[in-house]
Amino acid sequence: MISKALSEPKRLVCVHGHFYQPPREDPFFEEVFAQPSASPEHDWNERVYKESYLPNSASRVLDQEGRIRSIWNNYSCMSFNFGPTLVGWLKRRHPRFLGYLREADRKALARWGSGCAIAQAHSHLILPLSSDLDLEVQVRWGKSSFKGVFGRNPAGMWLPETAVDLRTLRCLRRNGIQFTILGSHQCSAVSRGGERWAKVDEGSVDPFRPYRVSLGGDEWIWVFFFHRALSGELAFGGLLRSGDLMFQRFKGELEKVSAGRKEGDPPPCLLLACDGETFGHHHKFGEMALSRFFELVEEEGGMALALPEAVISLHANSWWEARVKENTSWSCAHGVERWRSDCGCSTGGEPNWHQRWRGPLREAVEFLRDRADEVFFSMGEKLLFDPLEALLEYVKVFEGMEDRGVFAATHFRDQNRALDCWKLLELQRMKLYSQTSCGWFFSDVSGLETVQILSYAARAFSLLRDFSDDDLEGRFVEILERAEGNKPSLRNGRLVYEKLVLPGMSGLSKALGIASVISRTRGEEFELGAIGCRCEALALPSLEGGGVRLGVVSARDSRTEEESSAFFVELNPAELKHFCFVFPRPEPERRRLLKEVLAVSTRSSQEEMKAFLRSLKPSLLLGLEDLPGDYRREVIEAELGKLREELHRLAARLYSDKKELLTNLSHLGIEPPPMLKVAAETFFAFYLSEAMRQLEGSDLSVAYLESLVPVLVEAKNSGASLELRALGKRVEDLVERTLEDFLLRGDESHLRDLAELMSLVKRLGLDLDLWRLQNRFFDLLRASPKLSKVELFREILEGLGFSRVIWESL
Repeated sequence: MISKALSEPKRLVCVHGHFYQPPREDPFFEEVFAQPSASPEHDWNERVYKESYLPNSASRVLDQEGRIRSIWNNYSCMSFNFGPTLVGWLKRRHPRFLGYLREADRKALARWGSGCAIAQAHSHLILPLSSDLDLEVQVRWGKSSFKGVFGRNPAGMWLPETAVDLRTLRCLRRNGIQFTILGSHQCSAVSRGGERWAKVDEGSVDPFRPYRVSLGGDEWIWVFFFHRALSGELAFGGLLRSGDLMFQRFKGELEKVSAGRKEGDPPPCLLLACDGETFGHHHKFGEMALSRFFELVEEEGGMALALPEAVISLHANSWWEARVKENTSWSCAHGVERWRSDCGCSTGGEPNWHQRWRGPLREAVEFLRDRADEVFFSMGEKLLFDPLEALLEYVKVFEGMEDRGVFAATHFRDQNRALDCWKLLELQRMKLYSQTSCGWFFSDVSGLETVQILSYAARAFSLLRDFSDDDLEGRFVEILERAEGNKPSLRNGRLVYEKLVLPGMSGLSKALGIASVISRTRGEEFELGAIGCRCEALALPSLEGGGVRLGVVSARDSRTEEESSAFFVELNPAELKHFCFVFPRPEPERRRLLKEVLAVSTRSSQEEMKAFLRSLKPSLLLGLEDLPGDYRREVIEAELGKLREELHRLAARLYSDKKELLTNLSHLGIEPPPMLKVAAETFFAFYLSEAMRQLEGSDLSVAYLESLVPVLVEAKNSGASLELRALGKRVEDLVERTLEDFLLRGDESHLRDLAELMSLVKRLGLDLDLWRLQNRFFDLLRASPKLSKVELFREILEGLGFSRVIWESL
């Protein structure tokens, strides 16, 4: 069935964005820890989210004065895929964002009869290099993950790095996938409807139509070959400087192609494909250029937006066939060699660096893969009704689509062996993540992405040890030793594994120690990522100051359901000095230990206590430096909080004594002495912090905000510069609530409240993050165009940076 949106012959254009980030989670805690290179954000996922993913959901088109003329959800106008491991992070960190993607997909379904989202093979493996088992799992997991987000089966699937062979295409088709997208350089020959075959290359293939690729017998799959040259201009050239430039460039290309089309041929479709991060992350404001391009296509005519699935319907009776160049990809001139050899392709590094490490790294990871599969199926035959089916369905558990109890009842032979079953399935997941393509992509074996996949491998070996006595990890490390690196201090993969991977690895035993220390800030029950923790602690006095905490801590891995508990003693001899001793002893021994520690603590110094506890042979001795960075910072921040309170008291005293002096200096235009300025800023910062703390659990009111006006005025008069982001966030919420009141009651008095509130914001000198508020008001105006007639509403819109064009066009 031909979509109404494409029912008239037109020139068609489709932009596909491949949105993906390599998995960055710690393999044990399943949390992304801070990455300093991503500053000012916490990590690279967060940075790319703020620079690209979120802006594309509400992208601005501006007028010549820089005011907002329209807002576009770019996703609703383009074809896109989001990597499932990235979606997993988004579910945890930004669940609302997935709603924007679903909304875009629903709009596309209504407009074109097909969704704009397509799936991706799950963990970004290079599929032609994968085993038959891993290939099947990647496709099935990718399909299931997609359905879990969008509520439908995918028609298309993105192949990681567009790496392709016929075996992969057969797997896609076997799993109900109708089409995929490759580069124009990945086609070797074409034929019109079974006529004579003609050899082609990137320069001679026609990338303006889809092709059927035969898979043997009566099986075939549709393939789109994106225009590689124009996609390159979009991703790496200057096209994203302007949406108008994009429009003219693509329109001109389509006009040339159309001139050579025969009467009755389906309209040509120009398909562009690039990393989705191109729009906003790689090219700042690239998302705005894309929105402007979409606007021009919709308004100017001459081209129409299209989606691959809808385009296929135009070619049902006029199709061409193609043959693909097997073992090719979009980011390696040598096919798939970038992921197994020193082919010469790399990103980053020094000019004289090599990538000879890639071959041994591939060999090491395949060694792990094969050993993990042997163990999985040999043990799985005993523990699971159908090991393969359990593995294929496991994605529904770790992505939260199926209840763990229901899954266990369906697949586990013996519920008493559930722990082993879960460990086997987790072993497979870690094995797959250790093959993520990014580990080979960059310039050195010590790179972040390579360290990440080796961390997944280390987690896999920790699970393997429960099923095999062989020193499999030792053999793995021997292979890594042949992975020759470029840095003298990390000259091979073995050193990378031993210096950068193993020291950061955690298990339940280490989690118990970390939980003991973290319980200082989080209380009795809390989660460390995937690990649920409970800690009952008692604080004791110490002869020489400092502190002693002791108690019982327990931890439970939510993935394997493994549990452990221990007695712990934590010494805190000085600020930011922690020594945590962990003793995983049975209950009777814990009681004996408790008595001994209590007796010794009353008469011993911290050093004597430390020597005594060491003599008891703890399973783990943990210092603050042994905690993962985010957890370490949490403890440090808590301890620094006490210091801040002390500084505030000193600052308050100094500010109170010298307030009049500061005010007079400010009136005279004289910069206050640095010490006095710091005292004033410390005093007011703490005052505002306390004001926000008192609001926890309740909403900010206009009256409360008014009460802060004299405080902020006084701060300004004293020359203090204040950080007002926390207050600004609460004010944004207040603006939204006032808007909701107006929507609920339709009373114009609430609009007056809103206008007064915006005026108050101006008086306070607050720089609000208007992005969310602008989106909310724009959506409201589209839903209720009559609001454009209300003068007060228009004034608020102007205050938020909107152009008059918006309501004048309604």
